[in-house]
Amino acid sequence: MFIIVKLILLSTKISKKIIGEIEMKKQFIPLVIVLVVVMCIISEYTGEKEIIFPEIAALAIGAWTMKKSPWGNKSFHFWLSPTIAALTGLVITRFLPYAPFLMISGAFVLVTLQLSIIGSEVSPSLSAAILPILMHTQSWYYPLSVFILTGIIAGGKKLIDSYYDKNYTCEKYVEVSRKRKKFNPTKRELINSSKLLTSIIMVSAVALYFHLNYIIAPPLIVAFVEFTKVKEKIYLNTVRVFILLTCAAILGVIWLYFIYYLMNWPIWISSALSMICILLIFHFLKFSFPPAAAITLLPIIIPFNSLWMYPWEVLVGSTIFLLINLVWFKKVPINKFLFVNK
Repeated sequence: MFIIVKLILLSTKISKKIIGEIEMKKQFIPLVIVLVVVMCIISEYTGEKEIIFPEIAALAIGAWTMKKSPWGNKSFHFWLSPTIAALTGLVITRFLPYAPFLMISGAFVLVTLQLSIIGSEVSPSLSAAILPILMHTQSWYYPLSVFILTGIIAGGKKLIDSYYDKNYTCEKYVEVSRKRKKFNPTKRELINSSKLLTSIIMVSAVALYFHLNYIIAPPLIVAFVEFTKVKEKIYLNTVRVFILLTCAAILGVIWLYFIYYLMNWPIWISSALSMICILLIFHFLKFSFPPAAAITLLPIIIPFNSLWMYPWEVLVGSTIFLLINLVWFKKVPINKFLFVNK
């Protein structure tokens, strides 16, 4: 525990000097928590766990509270991309029941193509497609839930943007929405996508063979994709991201166990407490990494017998993906990473 605290303090101190603080629209943070709570209440009331889409927390944080969204500035994409991806994942699960790692790989390829063709940067769409495969979802409530919840996020983002930008008019919104990156991938982008796919296939095959499914928890895959895009001093961010993801998994499991399984209180209370804790960690570190919010909510929909293994699998998965990124994508020498603080 002392080592973790020391790493948090050190990485926070270094990050302030090198990349500065991540600015957030703090007044909208309660809305993120409310959206997550409403999602959980509806799920409990209807008895449909498929309504819960953990990545909603990440999308809401990215769209509503971060002054510079990591997934672009087009509200429409926050709705369209995850919705199409959710339908893709469900269709694969229902009608193409092949080996799980093949389905995951296929979903990854299809969603990557969808994002490229649409010109979207909303990488949590990958999670929307992979989650139903990993959880064996069969219900059409899942894509319907994603459709509605992401629609709320997109609408909320448009309102928030108009609040911050007094010159934000309907005409300007239409103009921004029409601007689309042409589907013309460069050689470097194709190589990067091939490396991403190869990494996902290899890690998925090993994880599924040993029945350690949450090593490839969908938010971890999103985190991996996001991290390969980072152009800053990667080995400094690695420590903070690793701490965030691991703490998020631990918090999610602990709150769920004590609130829901031990005290028999509604699941939305544990979700709210988990979200409050992860947002406080964001504030403490002065660093926001939205996929961590999805990691803290994912325990809600996993089987009880996998609950206490979940944080360990997230820890292992985070380590594997972050090391792959450092060594293969960023070409950072291991010794430089290990001794960066010396």
